[in-house]
Amino acid sequence: MSVFEAQARVLLEQAGYRVLRNGWPDVVLLDEFGRLKLMIELKARGDVIRPEQEAMHQVLQNAGIDVRVVREWELPTLLEELRTAAAEGAERMRELRDVVNRLP
Repeated sequence: MSVFEAQARVLLEQAGYRVLRNGWPDVVLLDEFGRLKLMIELKARGDVIRPEQEAMHQVLQNAGIDVRVVREWELPTLLEELRTAAAEGAERMRELRDVVNRLP
Protein backbone atom coordinates (compact mmCIF):
# COMPACT_ATOMS: atom_id res chain seq x y z
CA MET A 1 0.00 0.00 0.00
CA SER A 2 1.42 3.38 -0.98
CA VAL A 3 1.64 6.27 1.46
CA PHE A 4 -1.19 8.00 -0.39
CA GLU A 5 -3.41 4.90 -0.18
CA ALA A 6 -2.72 4.58 3.54
CA GLN A 7 -3.55 8.24 4.12
CA ALA A 8 -6.72 8.00 2.06
CA ARG A 9 -7.78 4.92 3.98
CA VAL A 10 -7.30 6.68 7.33
CA LEU A 11 -9.27 9.72 6.14
CA LEU A 12 -12.11 7.59 4.80
CA GLU A 13 -12.28 5.57 8.01
CA GLN A 14 -12.25 8.78 10.08
CA ALA A 15 -15.18 9.97 7.96
CA GLY A 16 -17.09 6.89 9.14
CA TYR A 17 -16.65 4.60 6.14
CA ARG A 18 -15.75 0.94 6.29
CA VAL A 19 -12.82 0.47 3.92
CA LEU A 20 -12.28 -2.98 2.44
CA ARG A 21 -9.19 -3.47 0.37
CA ASN A 22 -8.46 -7.18 0.61
CA GLY A 23 -10.58 -10.23 0.03
CA TRP A 24 -11.76 -9.65 -3.54
CA PRO A 25 -12.74 -12.86 -5.36
CA ASP A 26 -10.14 -14.36 -7.70
CA VAL A 27 -12.21 -14.31 -10.88
CA VAL A 28 -14.74 -11.91 -12.38
CA LEU A 29 -16.92 -13.37 -15.14
CA LEU A 30 -18.52 -11.02 -17.63
CA ASP A 31 -21.19 -11.97 -20.16
CA GLU A 32 -20.89 -11.32 -23.89
CA PHE A 33 -22.13 -7.75 -23.33
CA GLY A 34 -19.50 -6.98 -20.69
CA ARG A 35 -21.98 -7.18 -17.80
CA LEU A 36 -20.96 -8.71 -14.51
CA LYS A 37 -22.19 -12.31 -14.40
CA LEU A 38 -20.43 -13.88 -11.43
CA MET A 39 -17.47 -13.47 -9.08
CA ILE A 40 -15.61 -16.61 -8.06
CA GLU A 41 -13.30 -17.35 -5.16
CA LEU A 42 -11.15 -20.34 -6.15
CA LYS A 43 -9.97 -22.63 -3.39
CA ALA A 44 -7.53 -25.50 -3.76
CA ARG A 45 -7.84 -28.60 -1.65
CA GLY A 46 -7.19 -27.67 1.99
CA ASP A 47 -7.46 -23.92 1.35
CA VAL A 48 -9.87 -21.94 3.54
CA ILE A 49 -11.76 -18.66 3.25
CA ARG A 50 -10.01 -15.91 5.18
CA PRO A 51 -12.05 -13.46 7.33
CA GLU A 52 -11.38 -10.55 4.95
CA GLN A 53 -12.61 -12.66 2.03
CA GLU A 54 -15.77 -13.56 3.93
CA ALA A 55 -16.38 -9.86 4.68
CA MET A 56 -15.84 -8.83 1.05
CA HIS A 57 -18.08 -11.60 -0.25
CA GLN A 58 -20.84 -10.47 2.10
CA VAL A 59 -20.55 -6.86 0.92
CA LEU A 60 -20.69 -7.94 -2.73
CA GLN A 61 -23.67 -10.25 -2.11
CA ASN A 62 -25.49 -7.46 -0.28
CA ALA A 63 -24.99 -5.39 -3.44
CA GLY A 64 -26.73 -8.11 -5.46
CA ILE A 65 -23.59 -9.68 -6.92
CA ASP A 66 -23.45 -13.45 -7.23
CA VAL A 67 -20.27 -14.59 -5.43
CA ARG A 68 -19.36 -18.25 -5.20
CA VAL A 69 -16.59 -20.18 -3.57
CA VAL A 70 -15.50 -22.97 -5.90
CA ARG A 71 -13.25 -25.77 -4.72
CA GLU A 72 -10.99 -27.35 -7.32
CA TRP A 73 -13.14 -30.50 -7.53
CA GLU A 74 -16.27 -28.34 -8.12
CA LEU A 75 -14.90 -26.51 -11.16
CA PRO A 76 -16.13 -29.03 -13.78
CA THR A 77 -19.67 -28.74 -12.33
CA LEU A 78 -19.53 -24.94 -12.43
CA LEU A 79 -18.32 -24.98 -16.04
CA GLU A 80 -21.21 -27.25 -17.04
CA GLU A 81 -23.67 -25.00 -15.18
CA LEU A 82 -22.32 -21.96 -17.03
CA ARG A 83 -22.53 -23.74 -20.41
CA THR A 84 -26.11 -24.78 -19.72
CA ALA A 85 -27.09 -21.28 -18.63
CA ALA A 86 -25.47 -19.79 -21.75
CA ALA A 87 -27.33 -22.24 -24.01
CA GLU A 88 -30.63 -21.51 -22.27
CA GLY A 89 -29.99 -17.78 -22.56
CA ALA A 90 -29.26 -18.10 -26.27
CA GLU A 91 -32.47 -20.09 -26.78
CA ARG A 92 -34.47 -17.47 -24.88
CA MET A 93 -32.98 -14.72 -27.05
CA ARG A 94 -34.00 -16.64 -30.21
CA GLU A 95 -37.54 -16.97 -28.83
CA LEU A 96 -37.74 -13.25 -28.04
CA ARG A 97 -36.36 -12.36 -31.48
CA ASP A 98 -39.05 -14.53 -33.10
CA VAL A 99 -41.77 -12.75 -31.08
CA VAL A 100 -40.41 -9.32 -32.03
CA ASN A 101 -40.19 -10.30 -35.70
CA ARG A 102 -43.88 -11.27 -35.66
CA LEU A 103 -44.95 -7.86 -34.31
CA PRO A 104 -46.75 -5.63 -36.82
